[in-house]
Amino acid sequence: MNFEFGVYSLGERIPDEYGYVLPAKERIENIIQMAKWSDEAGLDVFGVGEHHRLDFVTSSYAMLLGAIALGSSLLQLPLNK
Repeated sequence: MNFEFGVYSLGERIPDEYGYVLPAKERIENIIQMAKWSDEAGLDVFGVGEHHRLDFVTSSYAMLLGAIALGSSLLQLPLNK
C-alpha cells in the first residue's frame, strides 16, 4: 500500500477569540505560504477545496493553485483586430 501525507485547505473564514476575521487577501497569502511550507517539509500533497460562498476565498481553486505553482504573475495579451 502506498500512502501520501499532505495538507488540505478551504481558506476558512474562522474568527479569532475576539471575533476578528482576516481579510480575504491575507487568507489567500496564508494559503500560498502554507503550500510553500508543505513543499519545504516534503509533504506529498497540498490540496485546496472549491467553495462558492462569499465568506470563503477558494471559489477559484485553479487560480489559487496556479499562483502556488507558478508564483504571482500577470500577463496581458494584446487583442488582434
